[in-house]
Amino acid sequence: SELRFVAVAPCRIIDTRKAGGAIKAGSRTFDATLGSYATQGGLAGSCNIPAYAVSIQLNLGAISQDNKTSDIKGWATGTSEPTASGVSYNPSGPGANTVTMPVNASGQFTLKTPGSAQVFADVAGYYQRPLTASVSISGGVYQANASGLVSATHVSTGVYDLVWEREVENCTAAVADTIFADVREVSPDVTTNPSGANSMQVVVR
Repeated sequence: SELRFVAVAPCRIIDTRKAGGAIKAGSRTFDATLGSYATQGGLAGSCNIPAYAVSIQLNLGAISQDNKTSDIKGWATGTSEPTASGVSYNPSGPGANTVTMPVNASGQFTLKTPGSAQVFADVAGYYQRPLTASVSISGGVYQANASGLVSATHVSTGVYDLVWEREVENCTAAVADTIFADVREVSPDVTTNPSGANSMQVVVR
């Protein structure tokens, strides 16, 4: 599925000059989804990055601390280190680059440098998965085809209550009715928020 980009007002989430100190020939883990980024040297408040973000768009910068040229790699914490770097830096001054940084399920990512650098990062937006689900006629969920679905309840014939991981008030539903190899498009009646901001009721006739 294609990820959807959501822009936010540019917001500082990392500044090692204010907290933590330079990264020296090693790595450090950061969190993109904090309520306050003060412990990372960033804004003492929220930058509106939700827990369901799968990656973030960063302006990532570095300032050499050992008068040498080096680079910084970044990846979702707990996954494999990439071969490509996100930003290079040298003694002439700060280096910066716009990067898309994947995060793990806890919103964490790792930055690593073989050199020594003060690091700063401003977030400009995040990527989220589209909300999708395959639900059986009895309300069972085919998890392999679900994204962002918390639960599905078969209320009555043709009526399903779906609860999602995020608010769906401004969403619309597209439904396909599948019977074996026969696929027909149907026009569902949809009521959003019948039992909360994350809920949607779909009626298929």
